[in-house]
Amino acid sequence: MDLRIAIGALLVLQLPITTHGATLAGETVARPTSGLATGTPLNPYETQLNAQVDKLGEDSAPVRAGAAEALGYLRAYSAAPKLVDALADRSELVRRDAAIALVWCGGRQEVQAIIEALSDQDWSVRQAAWISQTNLTGMEWPFDGMAEGTVRYRQVAFWRRWWFETRPGQIPAETANLLKKSDLNDQLKAIRALGALGGEGATDAIIDAV
Repeated sequence: MDLRIAIGALLVLQLPITTHGATLAGETVARPTSGLATGTPLNPYETQLNAQVDKLGEDSAPVRAGAAEALGYLRAYSAAPKLVDALADRSELVRRDAAIALVWCGGRQEVQAIIEALSDQDWSVRQAAWISQTNLTGMEWPFDGMAEGTVRYRQVAFWRRWWFETRPGQIPAETANLLKKSDLNDQLKAIRALGALGGEGATDAIIDAV
């Protein structure tokens, strides 16, 4: 088992309580409040984070896209709602990079928005959203961003139904089952997903797996 991934997932789950957290055992957790006008003196990381968030409002699409990409590299969990907003940007470059950034700093709250991005008018955004979704949930349900509309409609409908049937605050059963598989890659996918989604028993499941 890769301890670095497990520890990383646990750190996300144990971050200070904020108004943007995921649900874990009935409590709100897992999203740091650094940056985004906290009212306290900013450290270099927060300064950079805020600068990139500001760039999401620039007129230049490449600048906005670069900011979305940078927020992903920064693991800017507190900026995830801003990245969700960027999924509706007028530029497909920005929408694509926002979807990819959410691989790194998205969580349970962003899953529904990413599912909707699977229906984006641009194929590269659709495929980026699928990559983000598979990383956040551990699931690799079939999706082809370049398939014809009727095929994609059925594939997106499956994702929507699966997430709708996942109870708030609960670990998706299929994600939890990945931990029971003998394949290490499946186990690591589950740990990453549990770190992103949280849910009742997520912390204990990761610790038991390690």
